[in-house]
Amino acid sequence: MIFRFHRQLSVSARRFSSINPSGSRTVDQWKKFNQAGLTYLNQNELDKAEHMFRACLNLEHEKDPALSPETSPLLSLSFANLGSLFRRQQNYEDSRAVLSQALSNLQRFQSSIDSLIIANVHKELASTCRELERDDDAEDHYMSALTIIERILRGDGPTDQAMHDGAHVLFALASLVQKRKDIPKSLKLYQRSLTWAKEVFKDPSGIATIYCGLATALVEDTPQQLDAAKDAYLNAMEIYLKEVGDAKAYKQVLADYMHVVGLQISGNKTATSLFKQLRDNHKKQGKNGKKSSLLKEFEEAMAEAAGASSKTAKIAERQLKLEKLANSKEAERTQFSMADAFELAIKASAAASAKKGTSGDQMPKDA
Repeated sequence: MIFRFHRQLSVSARRFSSINPSGSRTVDQWKKFNQAGLTYLNQNELDKAEHMFRACLNLEHEKDPALSPETSPLLSLSFANLGSLFRRQQNYEDSRAVLSQALSNLQRFQSSIDSLIIANVHKELASTCRELERDDDAEDHYMSALTIIERILRGDGPTDQAMHDGAHVLFALASLVQKRKDIPKSLKLYQRSLTWAKEVFKDPSGIATIYCGLATALVEDTPQQLDAAKDAYLNAMEIYLKEVGDAKAYKQVLADYMHVVGLQISGNKTATSLFKQLRDNHKKQGKNGKKSSLLKEFEEAMAEAAGASSKTAKIAERQLKLEKLANSKEAERTQFSMADAFELAIKASAAASAKKGTSGDQMPKDA
């Protein structure tokens, strides 16, 4: 799953009324142009947004002291917004150059502007650096943003907004750390992101996305973490169906869930045979209009075969939850049956077995 929601540098002009002379015609024009640019940016009308941000910068020719780059951060804010726009246009080299200059300028006004603005410029720079495969620079900027946000949370600043932005930064940082295979650190960052997001996110799909990111890291950790990965995917599926109403996203996460099941049964002839039998039974029952918790039966049988009877209750609860989700009206609209999911798991199992070169009848340690 891709973490798609990115907060723009949505700078509100009213935040700076106290540091600029009231009644300045050029400042009023800046506010109008900058807000129009942000509106167009959020609507993905990038050419119009660029025109507005450049109109802001052209106001420097008015020679108004209230807009002087030496005494006011306003033009630097529009410069930062222009750099963010270049990133959206995939003009990454220019984006990096513009954002770096904007950051340098804005840091001279740290005592008079919202610290979250500087944190967000760091975050935008980090995203641009990732696109340029400058991962070390990206991590430095994410860490700088996180340091600012943590300082705000320790003080009396806008804690909800800081925590919101912090959850984004933590997720992005977790993904970056995961890329270089530092899985233990990545897991801690995903967990922190999830904790903060649960407190302040208004859109539950963001929380579901973090659960999916966490699951991918758990899969990359150890075989003992595969059950935890499945729990994370289950939580994401439940959010997509019950809170968001996104059956398509549910279908995508279910496919990932079944891939994990396939990893768990890879190289195990007994488990694979049982799984195929249950799949075929499910197909027959589906033709007869019957439904049953076949996945629950499968995992109970796997747990018993592995001598892990103490896990049976938790496994049964999880799989019953999945069956209820799969049999819901929302899930039925995906036209993606559990038999299809079984096929995915069997293919994943075969691919994992081929990759490992195993073909024995050894039960996975944490099936």
